[in-house]
Amino acid sequence: MLRQIKSKQEIEKKSKRNQLIVGSILIGLMILSTAGYSFLDSGDSGADKKSEYRGLKFNLVNGLWQTEMQGISFKFQYLPQDVENISVIGNFSMQNYINNVLYVVNNNQGFQDIYINLEQYILRTQPACLNNSNCTEFPVKTCDENIIVFKESNETSVSQDNKCILINGDGFRGADAYMYHLLGII
Repeated sequence: MLRQIKSKQEIEKKSKRNQLIVGSILIGLMILSTAGYSFLDSGDSGADKKSEYRGLKFNLVNGLWQTEMQGISFKFQYLPQDVENISVIGNFSMQNYINNVLYVVNNNQGFQDIYINLEQYILRTQPACLNNSNCTEFPVKTCDENIIVFKESNETSVSQDNKCILINGDGFRGADAYMYHLLGII
């Protein structure tokens, strides 16, 4: 089979037609992308999500609920009404943390919620072992020092043994329930 011989004009005409088709497709794609983005974006960026609990205003910012008390911002994964039914037993005081080391046993992501809110008060954080455990990789501490202990459990609860705070179950929900009680919000 032999190829047809084409004139320079025919080649240029075909090239212009191909360029016009590709250009039209790209322009159409750009228009559809812009339209799709504007229709799919509901404007719900989270910045306009607000809630109130016992006179405190909470705003959802970057996935965390924030409130301000006495000019200090506090951040949480959950609103107080989402964790107020968690059993929290203890007599908590912010004074225990001011300029003291905060130890953590079985650190999990829930501890980050506590740390975010206490970092401005504490000296530092440090992993630790409880004196009655088989742990040997961290310093051994007793409940005479500020320790937060995370334990696996099917039920989320928070309790206190001297200065040990025991958070059982869901670390995020337990940490938020503890912080709300510590701050006197719940």
